[in-house]
This record gives sequence, structure tokens and C-alpha cells, in this order.
Amino acid sequence: MIEYNTFVFNAFGVNAYIVSDETGEAVIIDGAVNSDREMLALKNFVETRKLKIKYIVNTHGHLDHICGNDRLKAEYKVPVLANFKDNDLIANVGREAAMFGFRMNPQSLPDKNISDGDIISFGNSSLKVLEVPGHSQGSVALYSEDGNFVVCGDALFCGGIGRTDLPGGSYAQLIKSISEKLFTLPANCQALPGHGGSTTIGYEVENNPFF
Repeated sequence: MIEYNTFVFNAFGVNAYIVSDETGEAVIIDGAVNSDREMLALKNFVETRKLKIKYIVNTHGHLDHICGNDRLKAEYKVPVLANFKDNDLIANVGREAAMFGFRMNPQSLPDKNISDGDIISFGNSSLKVLEVPGHSQGSVALYSEDGNFVVCGDALFCGGIGRTDLPGGSYAQLIKSISEKLFTLPANCQALPGHGGSTTIGYEVENNPFF
């Protein structure tokens, strides 16, 4: 049975997710570790649960979500998956970090592109890639039909939506993405955002003030 576990990492309070199933295979979504302490917490969880990491997946290319990529890749010897439309953001992450006063090392570009409709398989489980541009051009959500949850990145929050004033952002595009890709999921589907508490698709359809 597929399940997710949540960690909150770095100064931006990023929700990092480890998604696994009964086989022990797992993927790390937005690992975002930015200190030895955070890395140790994630490693201890993986080791205690005897998990085998298959992929590191980014929902988008902003600094707070990718800052742990190289450290995690070196630790687990697995590829980083992301939408290549955010490669420019990743390539210039040092400039973005300086804008926010955030200390981080430059990160490598992702190893494999993921795009709308792709299936990320691990163990007996899978996640479907949904492109949800607007917060950034390469933003994706990751949907588990069996687990009835979707990792939204910074597209959709509980009672809110992602910023659209950063490079590559578009308010109209984000509203369209959420309406067509996320709000069409089951109403009781758990929506797991990049920051803050979880919600459900149905709750956001009925109560999100941006719609």
C-alpha cells in the first residue's frame, strides 16, 4: 500500500515527502535538506524503515525545493527527475538565493525530464505527472490514484495558491492549471502542498478564495 511521510526542511519551511509502499521502494519529493541535521533526520528515517530510494523528484525548480538535490543524489546514487522547463531557474539558483539571503550551493541540472502524463513507477506503485505551470513554467504535481493524494508543489495551498510574481510565473496560467488539472481530481483526494498544512481538493473547490 502506498503511503507518504512528511518532513519540513530549511528556512522556507518546505514540505519534503517520502512516498513508499510495501516493497520498501520509495521516492523523495522535494528533498530540500539544507543542513547536516536535516540530512541526518531524513537518512535516519530511510534507514529505520529500510527503504530503497529509487528517485529524487522535484515539483519545480525554485531554490527552496531543490537545495538538497546534489546531497541526496550523492547519498542514494539515484537520478533527479524534474520538468526541464525549469532548468533556467536551476542554472541561476545562486542569483535567486542571493535575492532571498539564502545560503546554498549551486545544484546540478536534473537527470531526466518528466512531463504531463508520465508515470513514475516504484515498487508496486506509481505517481502520475500533471503539469501545472503558473508558479513556474516547469511546475508539476504528482498524483497517486491508489493512495488518493496529490503532491501539489507550490501550485495549490490550503486556502491559497502559489506566488506568480517570480520569474516564469503567470497568474492566469496558474488558475487554469489548478482548475483543469487539480480541481478535476476526486473531491476527497488529499492535496499535499509545498508549504503549510494539507487539505482536500473538494475543500479547495468550495472554499479557496482565488476561485
